[in-house]
Amino acid sequence: MDRYVEGSTRAKVWYFIVCLAVALALVLVNVLFPVPQKPWTQVSQVQAAAQRYLAGALLFAVLLVPWSFRIVALARLSIRHGRWPPPGIPMPFRTRVFSIARPTVVYVLVAMLLGIPLLVVATEFYAWYKLSQIAQSLVHATQPRVRERTRRSAARVGLLPMAARRSTRTLDDK
Repeated sequence: MDRYVEGSTRAKVWYFIVCLAVALALVLVNVLFPVPQKPWTQVSQVQAAAQRYLAGALLFAVLLVPWSFRIVALARLSIRHGRWPPPGIPMPFRTRVFSIARPTVVYVLVAMLLGIPLLVVATEFYAWYKLSQIAQSLVHATQPRVRERTRRSAARVGLLPMAARRSTRTLDDK
């Protein structure tokens, strides 16, 4: 005969609150950091894309780190008691009780369940890092060389030593 754990009203409320908070966070990220249209031809579009990746990475990290601890705790309880869901854990919906015959399978599933979101967060941070580097190099490449102009004007005024003045002369100055 199959055994079931009946759904708890309190667990349903928590379940829907968490779902609502995740949905609200995703909507806020999409509203505050819209996806720039491709192709990215301006530096500001690359910077906007980098900010969006950073916001997504931070959101995923904030959501997935607490859940990973919860998943590990529930897996340990399930293995200790030999069934899912562990006794005393309220479920939001009616859930069939499964016996755990092989704890190794549970450990492998938990490792996969934790590894995939970690990979997503790492990919988001890496994309942000690379886009930030590209945006920074584009900013440096499009700015005029202020240092050379300042040095030439300082040599004309006489603020640089004589050897430095000679090295700043060009063919036009002679």
